[in-house]
Amino acid sequence: MEGKRTAWCFTGTYSKHTNFFIQITILFFILVNLPLNDAAFSMTILHTSDIHARFQEADKYAGTCSVEESDNGECYGGFARLASAIKDTRQAENNVVLLDAGDVFQGTLWFTVYKGRASSYFMNLLGYDAQAVGNHEFDIGPSALADYLRELNASAVSANMDVSQEPVLEDHYTPSVVLTVGGERIGVIGYVLPRTKKISRGTGKYAILYLISRF
Repeated sequence: MEGKRTAWCFTGTYSKHTNFFIQITILFFILVNLPLNDAAFSMTILHTSDIHARFQEADKYAGTCSVEESDNGECYGGFARLASAIKDTRQAENNVVLLDAGDVFQGTLWFTVYKGRASSYFMNLLGYDAQAVGNHEFDIGPSALADYLRELNASAVSANMDVSQEPVLEDHYTPSVVLTVGGERIGVIGYVLPRTKKISRGTGKYAILYLISRF
């Protein structure tokens, strides 16, 4: 029996101040950990980020798309287009992995009215495999984030969060997850912006570490 290792990739929110190692490995394999079998293996990674509750199409100014603009083909985005693109890719390619780097909260009335419930509903419809926790997910407090993660089907990952003082968030995410894709083990590690506590509108006793502390 051939031995196998796990190929790891990273997803999460980051900035120019984020550790350089994290920046250059976002969604790329660490080559030394590629599978040991001799057969060629290919994988397609679909990745989204900063959805911000924009489930409907928008005009060129990111505003509400009118019926006239929609009929004239002057609108963009929205989950209907995203769902079609994901479906087409899954049908055309083998070993497709769908990841999100976080920040699904805020942005439109969908969030203002439904909070994280709309986000989890639409993310579940698309069948994400894993999602990092974004800084905006903390904007209305840990309890709202916990509710969202509880309803999310995808694995929520963050390797630099310390929620030991926020028990409501415990057991709703893991530092990493190992997916089995085409018979291979693919590890996904999450990472959230280290300055989240400084820029988030919410409060809480969680801590965000600069470096990944555990896998």
